[in-house]
Amino acid sequence: MQQDLSQKRVFAIINPVAGGGRCRAIWEKMLPQLEAGLPDFFWQYTESAESAPLQVRRAICEQGAQVIVVVGGDGCMHDALNGLLEDDALLREDLVFVAYQAGSGCDLARTIYEGKQPPLLQLLREGVVQRVDIGRCDHINHAGQPAHRYFLNASDVGVGAETCVMINRKNGLLKRVLRNGKLVFGIAGFLALLTMKYQKMHIYADDRHYEGRYMLAALGNGRYMGGAMLLFPDAQMDDGEMDLMFAEKMGWLEICRFFLKVYDGSVVKLKKVHTERCSHLRVEVEGKPLVFELDGELPGTSPAEFTILPKALPLLFPGA
Repeated sequence: MQQDLSQKRVFAIINPVAGGGRCRAIWEKMLPQLEAGLPDFFWQYTESAESAPLQVRRAICEQGAQVIVVVGGDGCMHDALNGLLEDDALLREDLVFVAYQAGSGCDLARTIYEGKQPPLLQLLREGVVQRVDIGRCDHINHAGQPAHRYFLNASDVGVGAETCVMINRKNGLLKRVLRNGKLVFGIAGFLALLTMKYQKMHIYADDRHYEGRYMLAALGNGRYMGGAMLLFPDAQMDDGEMDLMFAEKMGWLEICRFFLKVYDGSVVKLKKVHTERCSHLRVEVEGKPLVFELDGELPGTSPAEFTILPKALPLLFPGA
């Protein structure tokens, strides 16, 4: 449904260090146009990843925000999303979420905008609101306590999560130096494979059970993850299901073939790559728990249980 969101109370939260600092420059360039074109508008920079959900929650509950605009990368989007929800529902039913991506990876934007992200003011005036699914992950947090987080784009256990560990080392040094999402994830993924120890996984997808030593088990609501890797070419964000892709342990020649095919979606046709669709997923690991990632963030370790919240989020897409 097309709506002119520019007439609503709009709150923007911006991660100034996203994209190696590029996000701040993008925001400062478009801010004067937004201030001139939005009659009821306020904004904040993120204070930290931990504070972003609280900043969003305050904007909604204390300042009456109706439209939540996130300007940054997938991580900032993830943090803001977790400020919108409580007990699997929006804080208010009239909320609209806008993911305006200006970070390093921007995988969610590849699904939403398909390479044609319009200027933000135009998007708010001419965009189309569609209700999309949200994923919920119940897991063990880094303090060893049961916890849950919501995600919008993708999650994985295995080499993808280990890649995120590599990227986040030394306060994201690799991202700040290279400032190219595809290159950052490619290099970090290669380094992760050099050091990764394969542990036996149990994957429970609805009523199906798989076990083996897998390179990764990845779950997609959007189509891309890992800096433009098309791991879920058939994923739809509003179908009430998640696309599961898991890959068996591979030799080096097979890994090279995997990476050659991962950017055009043909990776799902490889012999050791398996795909499923499910509405509920549980991943257990024998031995030492493995870290997992949600939208590029690392909230905890296995076991992890995933459920879908069908059409739980009004998300803004570009107009025709």
